[in-house]
Amino acid sequence: MDFIKLCQNKTFPLVCLILCLIIINACIDSTNTTSDKEGDVSRNERFENKSQINKIPLTQHLSDKNSYSPSSQSANLKIENANKTGKAVFLVVTDSGVVNTTKAVNTAQQAQKLHPKSAVIKMNRSDTTNKELVIKYRLAGAPLPLILVIASNRFVTGGYLVNQATPERLVALIPSPKKADVIEAMSKGKSVFLVVSKKSMLKKKGIISKCQLACAEMKNKAKVIEIDLDDTMEKQFLNELRINPSTAQPQIYVINAKGQLTGILSSVVDIKTLVATATKIVSGGGCCPTGSGESCGPRTNKK
Repeated sequence: MDFIKLCQNKTFPLVCLILCLIIINACIDSTNTTSDKEGDVSRNERFENKSQINKIPLTQHLSDKNSYSPSSQSANLKIENANKTGKAVFLVVTDSGVVNTTKAVNTAQQAQKLHPKSAVIKMNRSDTTNKELVIKYRLAGAPLPLILVIASNRFVTGGYLVNQATPERLVALIPSPKKADVIEAMSKGKSVFLVVSKKSMLKKKGIISKCQLACAEMKNKAKVIEIDLDDTMEKQFLNELRINPSTAQPQIYVINAKGQLTGILSSVVDIKTLVATATKIVSGGGCCPTGSGESCGPRTNKK
């Protein structure tokens, strides 16, 4: 009877509605609390991951960027990138299990300090990404470790085994830009017309024009290379050629495809003479290897 009276009371439905709202709110609060806890766990995990990244040693960050990382670009691409910036390259060729690799790298790095415009690159011969270089430089059967010197125009000018290499010897193998051009031309079987002059010499244009016509006559088996007597970077090369820096007129130093200096011609010369001189073979003399310390000029007989 009391329950019937309660239901007949007008305030009873309102009380029931309030109780339902309280229960619903309690359920919502419980759900939010659970999701907040899960969100906190997820955020904590992310923060923990970030802290783990920050805990990686600085040396590991640096090693990811250096040229010795096995997961980085191939040696061929590294050489190309270095050459694009005008740098020569000390290429340390090694392989798995080869001893004295560290010594070779250290020697190359000391050479780099003597010649800052250079790069040290380490190459693993067995790495398939280096197959092209192994074939190009004929390294398949070469004793290792080996340090090759590559000029800024990508041509190898020499190299030493680790026990023969010194920083000074390696640096001596780096040619000047113009000598590198001469080496490149000779490696392609071309003769060279090396036009030596100064900017103030008016006859230079006429000489270059004649040399270019001679190249055409030789079906592009020759190349014209200009060298300025005032270029400090070419001082050593000029000394090797025994060129008089005080010369008043342009001169043509003709080098055949074998690297022999076959003639020194004045500005008054015809195309026929240029071609004949460029194709001449001489006995003895000629351009010596880079770093040999000898002159490229004609040898003089000792009495």
